[in-house]
Amino acid sequence: MEFQLNEYHRDLTTEELINDLIRVSQMLHKSYISRSEYEVNGKYSATPFLCRFGSWINTLSAAGLETQRTKTDFTRISDHSLIEDMKRVSKILRKESISTKDYSENGKYKVQTILSRFGSWNDALNIAELQPTGYKEITDIDLFEEIEKMWVNKGSQPTSTDIRNGISEYSLNTYMRRFGGWRNALKAFLDYINEDYVFVEKPPKHKKIEFQTPQTDKSDSKHLTPRDPNL
Repeated sequence: MEFQLNEYHRDLTTEELINDLIRVSQMLHKSYISRSEYEVNGKYSATPFLCRFGSWINTLSAAGLETQRTKTDFTRISDHSLIEDMKRVSKILRKESISTKDYSENGKYKVQTILSRFGSWNDALNIAELQPTGYKEITDIDLFEEIEKMWVNKGSQPTSTDIRNGISEYSLNTYMRRFGGWRNALKAFLDYINEDYVFVEKPPKHKKIEFQTPQTDKSDSKHLTPRDPNL
């Protein structure tokens, strides 16, 4: 299967951009949408909006939305409310420990809000008097293989919306923290698929891809030929 990024920004119409921004505002029940809020919940990045309208404020104005934050936007969810909702989810699921996936499917708030407030999921679990989750270091290879699995199963490039809809084993926030954005994650994946790759981390035990290893010095872990993914 050929892996290639979609050029979806080039032919976007003004109507498509505005309609998706309005969709996000209605989904969040907010008349002011920040750039970061849109990029987390929208179909596109902020780039085509900035290219089309010149600034984010002009974008909001073109969509008929508020161009300044309202008092409601500044209302802060208390730490107590976040922790109590984590406890509520644990009781619903009858589990002494809950994962980010458990919470995203049953909680009132966003996992990203809890992570930004408490630093890590296990720290939040500790404050909520819940058991920590089993820690597993997620490597770049884990993320690349998950992207490959999604791409092959879907038959086309996976989107950030697909991730939010739960088709990935890992959260969108994991990809964005590691690579600086979903688009960057896809670009890194294509480098992994098509170019030489030097392993700096131990590959997962259950490899989904066969690697072509040159019959040379075994201490050299660099792949000298492009990889051909096995579907």
